Amino acid sequence: MADKFGVLLADPPWNWKAWSAKGEAKSAKRHYNVESLRALRIAKPFGSPVLDIAAKDCALFLWTTFPMIFEAERLMDAWGFSYSGLAWCWIKRNDQTGKYAFGTGYGTRK
Repeated sequence: MADKFGVLLADPPWNWKAWSAKGEAKSAKRHYNVESLRALRIAKPFGSPVLDIAAKDCALFLWTTFPMIFEAERLMDAWGFSYSGLAWCWIKRNDQTGKYAFGTGYGTRK
């Protein structure tokens, strides 16, 4: 691959363990195949390791959830990036009620 990307937007299929069967029923693995952190570290999008497709000054926008924040930093390190800040936060709005949704989380409501 001759050209390298100046921006990467990655939404890894995170594998995280729910605390209950009810939580597991709502987890990502019920909707699509998930990968271990080890597998994500060696991922080859476009057939090449992430380091090989990223330009020297590439920006990485990595989608993650708060329960996976530490794994996200390890993944960024493995891909040759370092954390620099939050780009955006997804806020969900219920179109029927007009209210904003938030989950119960695993420690506090968010």
